[in-house]
Amino acid sequence: MWREMKEVMKALSSCYAELAKVSGAKHKALAAMDLKAIERVVKEEERFAAEIERLETRRKAVLRSLAEKDTGIEATMKLRELLARCPDRQIAGELETLHEELDRRMKEVERLGERNTLLAEGALAAVTANLNRIGGTAAGASYGAGGKESVTRERRFDFKA
Repeated sequence: MWREMKEVMKALSSCYAELAKVSGAKHKALAAMDLKAIERVVKEEERFAAEIERLETRRKAVLRSLAEKDTGIEATMKLRELLARCPDRQIAGELETLHEELDRRMKEVERLGERNTLLAEGALAAVTANLNRIGGTAAGASYGAGGKESVTRERRFDFKA
């Protein structure tokens, strides 16, 4: 069971490493406003998210199996507490290293995701501003009474003497 936990953690870590690469590609696509590339990258992200979800389910199943085998292990334990119960010190050390690597990669993916969100929001704001300018309306991020978006219309070329 401990070896299976190690394999799942290793697979999770490599998935997050690939997701970080995809996030970098997404950043480039967002910066270039390449819609085809954005669409392709989003599909890749979805594929990795599904794989990560599958691996997390497997990790939880392994943890439940460990909890059934050893009465001192609970499914809600932190990894550091769990490693204290590992009979093989070498596997415990490898799991500790994998945990630190996985934690670092997860934080990197989160940072890249926040950066991409900021870039996407900026691009959408620019598109909204241009559409408002072309259409002669002003639709902001504020909402009026009843929860509906507040839109004001300007009349162009109205001359008041």
